[in-house]
Amino acid sequence: MPSCDFNRPCDCRDCRRIDYTINCPHCSFENDVSVVGIAKWETDRKGFSGVTFTKPVLPVRDLTCYNCKSIIRNAGVFDNVCTEVMERKLGKLKAIEQGRICFLCRNVEGYDGSFLGRDEKYREKDGKKYCSTCLPKIIEKETPNPSDTDSKYEFDKNKLEWVLRKVKQTCTRCQKKRWLNVENRWKKLCSSCYSSSR
Repeated sequence: MPSCDFNRPCDCRDCRRIDYTINCPHCSFENDVSVVGIAKWETDRKGFSGVTFTKPVLPVRDLTCYNCKSIIRNAGVFDNVCTEVMERKLGKLKAIEQGRICFLCRNVEGYDGSFLGRDEKYREKDGKKYCSTCLPKIIEKETPNPSDTDSKYEFDKNKLEWVLRKVKQTCTRCQKKRWLNVENRWKKLCSSCYSSSR
């Protein structure tokens, strides 16, 4: 039940809008259309009242397919053709035909994925295209982790390589080994020895 009218049941034109698709019998393209529904105040069996919307049955209209331009006879009842939505659908189909699709997750370049990643360019590896989410996973699996007993590496998804993060370094005074972040390699004393020397 819509509630844009100050949290009360509303039957404005925006709330009554019903979106649905009409499949083209010639090319199977999904044409997006909308119609203003018929508002009716009803009370259910529990006593709750509200506005329900139903799609009108007349007048049934013909529709020109947005993709193949063929006429669909008696397509349905609609007031508006959602051209922006269908333009995006056509763009996505064109991108798939051009091979702009991730080999692993099947996302389409410029159309799928996060909002911030819409403009990302898929990168090619071994003749296959990968998105920015799948490519690091592939390279991380194929590249062995160089970490050992004295160094710890982490895979950097932006640089697509293993980066040294921590090193095990011996204290010059007590000879105890401890882990240090790479940027702290200049520290010669452990925290205990450093505290006692002050």
